[in-house]
Amino acid sequence: MPRSPQDRSQSRRSWRAAVLFLGCAAAVAIAAPVAAQVVVGAGSSVDLGTGTLSAGCGDLQVAGTLQLTQGQAQGVRAVSITAGGVLDGGSGNLSWSGDWTDLGQLQAGTSSAAWVDGCGVTSATANAASEQFHALALSTATGREIRFTSGQTTAVATAFSASGAPGNLLRIRSTTPGAAAFLAVAPGATQSLAAIDVADNHATGQPLGFPGPASNYGSLKGSNSNGWFELAAVVAIPALSALGLALLAVALAGLAWRRLAFLRRTS
Repeated sequence: MPRSPQDRSQSRRSWRAAVLFLGCAAAVAIAAPVAAQVVVGAGSSVDLGTGTLSAGCGDLQVAGTLQLTQGQAQGVRAVSITAGGVLDGGSGNLSWSGDWTDLGQLQAGTSSAAWVDGCGVTSATANAASEQFHALALSTATGREIRFTSGQTTAVATAFSASGAPGNLLRIRSTTPGAAAFLAVAPGATQSLAAIDVADNHATGQPLGFPGPASNYGSLKGSNSNGWFELAAVVAIPALSALGLALLAVALAGLAWRRLAFLRRTS
């Protein structure tokens, strides 16, 4: 049956509405931010100089050589240094929020590294063997968890800080519950601790949060956390009164006289 002019007009209006809707949806999809991966490819080299790399919550993958020099890389979600890759910190600054994976080489230089909140990450893992940072800061205001590789040592040369917030403690753990990771903050390096909850991690370079207890730092000391928040051992030596000292002196003098007499008789 032929459609009436009213039906044809209604159909045209429906098609126009559908096209308009699809056009708006496409515009929204194009405008929506998409976190892209920042890749330094194998055989390539990137030098930030004094510039800034803002990753916008994208991952940073280093397969070639990335030199921070005096610049900074920020807004990074996960950091991955692949086999053969080199991340040269120079005297720059690097901050990230997700996992840290190093199968290549970190050259810390005099750089500062900060593991921070961001990018919707609530827990993160360090996948590296015997990592060495110049300065390392761990921080959260939301109560996130950072897990270090069990059986491996993360070393910090000059400055270490770890901080959470009251009610939202920074949780420091191992990748394998019950099997400790090791944090070696060099003797003489500065340390700052507040609102953390540590377990399955041993402080091996210098005591951390010393002297304790953990409550002095608004923190919790969990199991298998040697070297964290421990009190110095104090050996009590009883003090003698004036009379006791005098009697001790007389006794020592008597022993000395008897020893001298014995030597004279046997000479």
